[in-house]
Amino acid sequence: ISGYDPYLLSTVTEWTHSPYIHSNSIFSHPGFSIIALPIAIINALVSFFVGSNCANFILSIILMFMYVTEVILLKRILEDYVGLNSFESVLLSVLFGFMAYVLLMSFTPDHFAFSQFFLILYIFLWTKRESSGLHKSSLFLPYIVVCGITITNGIKILLSLLFFKGRFLRYLFFTIIILFATVCIPRILNSNVIYSTNPGESAYLAKEYV
Repeated sequence: ISGYDPYLLSTVTEWTHSPYIHSNSIFSHPGFSIIALPIAIINALVSFFVGSNCANFILSIILMFMYVTEVILLKRILEDYVGLNSFESVLLSVLFGFMAYVLLMSFTPDHFAFSQFFLILYIFLWTKRESSGLHKSSLFLPYIVVCGITITNGIKILLSLLFFKGRFLRYLFFTIIILFATVCIPRILNSNVIYSTNPGESAYLAKEYV
């Protein structure tokens, strides 16, 4: 499918040769290889007993689970926090679920589906934090996970906070921490990618990103 790559399938099939580790994708998806590791382990175990690679089947189940769950979570956000009635929240959630690009991600193995699922999950957790009174720092680790899938997800979360009851400036300290993490995560992993790639590619990455 145009615009999608086989990196996730390659990672789940053989994690040690993941393109998310051994290429410059580590800068845009710094933590995705770690998130894909449990899936790769499950695939290795199932493939051992079945006798063939089951990555497509395993990813299909996971993608469908995330698709259904994110629609349900969106419905909860719209109804419990935005204040829409049941009909309106169900209608908007169904319209979201049947958007062409959302449907495409539900059966195409790539990082896009994971980004969308974890972004919606993060917003849902944030709304629950408001009602439960937990400290803002409790969502810092989930932010690292979301940001690790795709580094620009951190910016998307910040943009969503701009519309969060109009209280973006009250989260100044938390915002500074998030910006710091967004900028530093690729740099922290920089040394890892330099030593994990082949010498020619390492020299190129060192020149381009250091």
